[in-house]
Amino acid sequence: MKEKNLVRIELFNERIDALYKQVCGWLEEKKTEFDKKESGLTLTEAPSGPYETKRLDVFTKDNEKLFSIVPIGIWIIGAEGRVELAGDSGEESLVYLSAGGPSIVTREMEGEKENIIHRKLNGSIKEGWHWVDDRIIGKMPLFTKDIFFALLERIN
Repeated sequence: MKEKNLVRIELFNERIDALYKQVCGWLEEKKTEFDKKESGLTLTEAPSGPYETKRLDVFTKDNEKLFSIVPIGIWIIGAEGRVELAGDSGEESLVYLSAGGPSIVTREMEGEKENIIHRKLNGSIKEGWHWVDDRIIGKMPLFTKDIFFALLERIN
């Protein structure tokens, strides 16, 4: 596997670990009693082939499933990774966006010289996990504690 793919996989796993710690911290702040289980998961994508990551399953103290966070992939158009927040009644997508949001790359010829131009599609996006709101196209608010608890109600 190429070195740059290994670096991207490592970064994806670090971001997932931080997300898991964040949501568990929010549950603890709300005094929610829960158990969690992290389990290994192998994903396969064309640019990298198979790679290891992990999913998070969260249960009540009575062993009823509250939700899962399941990684979907790294090579996502317009993002640097995607996970699904899943419950009994549905799932919601979260994507990791770099500062400024998604960018496009174009090549322009200037005589014999090729210029590669990177353009941000939206310069106001904060780096981090964002919820892909399926009700409004293009709306991807930063994933916050308030959005997390609202989504838990929506998926359960």
